[in-house]
Amino acid sequence: MIIADLLHSATKAFSNANIENPQRNAEILLSYLLDCSIGEIYLSEEIELDIEKFKCSIQQKIEGEPWAYIFNSVQFRDLELKIKKGVFIPRPETELLVEEAERIVLAAQSTSLPNNFSLLDIGTGCGNIAISLAKNFPFISVLATDISKTALKTAKLNALRYNLKNISFLYSDLFKNIPRQKFDIIVSNPPYIPSSDLKTLPEEVRREPRSALEGGEKGISFLSKIIKNASHFLKEGGYLILEIGISQDNLIKKIIVQAKLELIKIVKDYQGIPRVAIIKKG
Repeated sequence: MIIADLLHSATKAFSNANIENPQRNAEILLSYLLDCSIGEIYLSEEIELDIEKFKCSIQQKIEGEPWAYIFNSVQFRDLELKIKKGVFIPRPETELLVEEAERIVLAAQSTSLPNNFSLLDIGTGCGNIAISLAKNFPFISVLATDISKTALKTAKLNALRYNLKNISFLYSDLFKNIPRQKFDIIVSNPPYIPSSDLKTLPEEVRREPRSALEGGEKGISFLSKIIKNASHFLKEGGYLILEIGISQDNLIKKIIVQAKLELIKIVKDYQGIPRVAIIKKG
């Protein structure tokens, strides 16, 4: 099969279906099916390809299925993670949260990191945050929790793929089943989309589990619960790092004060939107 013909066919199908960036999506599809980079697609004129899988993937995309669910795979930083329907798909913005957590671990390490340094990831999803940190810092202990058994199963498989020994998983609704131990860092990317905004989301996003998206009337229902309870599970001087939605930085400031925690800073994402809150106890 001629690569140019396949690209043209996929691009035309996506364009006719009014999918944004049709050629880019055609390149993404072929790079996955050929297991190569997008640049490498153009190095060969003819290739062998499962044409039925090619056509099926095009149709799935036209029907609104995210690439991550079609490929059962998602890239997060330097990780390639398995994912399936029913599990929240990680976003690039969440990499900022991981970077902030890394800075805190590195700072602690430079001042004689204790042997029992521990981190809690609430709502781990496919495990992207917890696995990134457990992989980069094998000397810390990571506990990852979720209320979705499908998500936990997926996260466990991803941790096994990277042969991580310093991460464990627990079924829990926020803090409900977590042992009363104290953590150095708590991280979370909880549902934070306001209920009224759900119907305006793109079709692909609405294919993801609603429970991983909806954050109540103002989007801060889960954020509020985590902030209010975090001090019971944080060591003195410990950090709470949260991903937040648009305009929610001002909404959570009052809650942080009421919880007797300190807002250290708000980190903006690549579009200049306040996205990650770094909060400290003591």
